[in-house]
Order: sequence, then structure tokens, then C-alpha cells
Amino acid sequence: MARVYLWAGARRQFDIEQPLSVNGNTIGDVIDNLVLLHPDMKELIKEGVSCAVDDKLIMNSTSEKVSDKSEIYIFQKISGG
Repeated sequence: MARVYLWAGARRQFDIEQPLSVNGNTIGDVIDNLVLLHPDMKELIKEGVSCAVDDKLIMNSTSEKVSDKSEIYIFQKISGG
């Protein structure tokens, strides 16, 4: 299972210990399974998140492949202009 880390605000809001162990073959699978494990996070995730997978920033793709050894950092959506 991939190791998932959440940003500080989400950890405090949902009182979640890290890392979370979450199954999935893609970042989208991991996010979907995270919501299944913690349904109260659904709205927060729906607002938008960005991810880093094994030290690579993933801005808009949910199809990025992950492995059981991946470290995934999920944080509030990064935007700019």
C-alpha cells in the first residue's frame, strides 16, 4: 500500500495520524480509496488537491501511476496566474 501524507490543516480537521496506507494503481485510485476510508474528507478533496508522488509534483493528473512503495503527499490545490 502507498504511504499517504496530508497537509497540516486536513490532519488537524480530521484528526488523522500519518502516514495513511492506501491502495491504488494511480493517484486517482488512491484519492478515491482515501475518501472511501474517510468519507468525511469528500468535500475537502472535491474542493481540489494537488499531489506529489515520489518527489514529483502532479498538478492536474489523476492517471499518474503509483506503486505499493510510493510516498504520496496530498495538499490544497496549488493555483496561480
